[in-house]
Amino acid sequence: MLRPIDRNPNSLGPVVQVTKLRLVDGLAAGTIQADWKAVRRATYEVQWFGLEAMQQLLGAAASTRSELLIVGLQPGTQIWVRVRALRAGKYGDWSEQATRIANV
Repeated sequence: MLRPIDRNPNSLGPVVQVTKLRLVDGLAAGTIQADWKAVRRATYEVQWFGLEAMQQLLGAAASTRSELLIVGLQPGTQIWVRVRALRAGKYGDWSEQATRIANV
């Protein structure tokens, strides 16, 4: 039996916080692969910073998947990353930040 498509984006309740943010080396120098636990029917905003205080924004991107390859980093530089989900025009809370040194 097929279930009807839910066309009401607000029926999923509040947008939950992204969890399980993980950073690993990318395949090339100056890259980091970020992934996290998916939030149902969400897109994501990702930001990365050069200081732990999250005040030196180095870049930002949007993703339709629960992963993102961050490129163009200075190899050997430590960065901090955070992610939040967006659904039906509403943002969830930012994830806990994760940190990694860019692949050399």
